Amino acid sequence: MIYGKKYMKKFLNIFLMFLFFTFSLSAKEFYWENPSVISGRNGHFLKSASNANISASVWEETVKSSDTEGLIYISAGVYVNNKWTINERIIPPIPYTADIPSIVSIAVGNDDSILIALVKNRNTITLLKSTDYGKTYTVKNITTEIYDLLSPQLSVASSGKYLMFISHGANEKFSIYSSSSEDGLNWSPFEEFNFVKKIDRIFSSGTYSLCKK
Repeated sequence: MIYGKKYMKKFLNIFLMFLFFTFSLSAKEFYWENPSVISGRNGHFLKSASNANISASVWEETVKSSDTEGLIYISAGVYVNNKWTINERIIPPIPYTADIPSIVSIAVGNDDSILIALVKNRNTITLLKSTDYGKTYTVKNITTEIYDLLSPQLSVASSGKYLMFISHGANEKFSIYSSSSEDGLNWSPFEEFNFVKKIDRIFSSGTYSLCKK
């Protein structure tokens, strides 16, 4: 019986050591590189997208002029070939009032193109497309008949087509609209989703306003 206990204790010690080394080796697979700063400015609402070749991020930089007013700058970064390319303040600033809004989205196309969409003012969406890994951008504005636009959301279909979804909020109601594009710059007319047409808001998302230009 004594020998049995000694054997069992020895077995448990060996088993625990095995688990310790196994978990230690497994944990190393989840270690990340030391973080590095890609922008030292006042960043908000980071969005990211990727494909098999590149990763891209976009974020807002806010410069407040008071507690309820300020400017929003848009900056972007692209990670390709183990290197970041940062392009800060890629468009003129956008004035806002009240709460700081989330106004930007990003997608990476199947051809490695980078597409950014943002709400410029109450009824204008700005599209920025880069085909050189974020070094330069082609800019196009889309003016809609829909006012009080909220943050757009971009995605890429398996066919390579770009999809954009955007919310419209007014009088405690909201609707969702969608559009599609083959090249990211020329878009179909926005169409409303019938199944979410004018649904009552079930939570408060804060208030903000983009100033007219």
